[in-house]
Amino acid sequence: AICQDVAGFGGSTSIVEVHRDGSATLKTGVNDQGSGPFTILVQIVGHELQLPLEWVKLVVTGTDSGIWDRGSSGMSVTHVAGQATLRAATEVRSKLAAVAAEYLGCPEWQIELVKGVFRDRKRRKATIPFADVAARACRDGEPVSGSCRFEAWKLPTGTSFVAHVAEVEVDPETGQVNVRRVVAASDVGTVLNPIGVTGQIEGAMV
Repeated sequence: AICQDVAGFGGSTSIVEVHRDGSATLKTGVNDQGSGPFTILVQIVGHELQLPLEWVKLVVTGTDSGIWDRGSSGMSVTHVAGQATLRAATEVRSKLAAVAAEYLGCPEWQIELVKGVFRDRKRRKATIPFADVAARACRDGEPVSGSCRFEAWKLPTGTSFVAHVAEVEVDPETGQVNVRRVVAASDVGTVLNPIGVTGQIEGAMV
């Protein structure tokens, strides 16, 4: 069997906050239906801010809080909530880069975040650690915050392809069917979490 399909669609909101100690909080209305969306969203924040995953706290809110999500369903969470989370984290990173630029005395566009350190890309020895920037940015006690409500109600143009081959045997006398082997080949695009992808493929196949 061969099939192709596009990623899911919908809408979601994410809020990312960075605190004085350099840790981060992700607030989302996404529900975890078992495919590991919370892990993916925390990974996105950790990757964008270059923080260890244990430094990213997840807070799941009710949609009455204003953090709206249309609900989890097939192939939509990573695409939709992932974009909301990525853009919220990018906004926070930009705000912190502005603080780092002021400290290092260079234009904001020259600032880059490399291995947890903000630096002037033209003077690479001019650096300031992420946590120090966070402390400077949160002097009033309030976290640096970024938010995004991402909506995509039209199906994406990109598609994924899957091919499965099932080898079965049938007892002609009893009609008993035994599955001997199943092979799956999946073109899934960019993989954010290999264990999660493998789990979804094998779980769906079973």
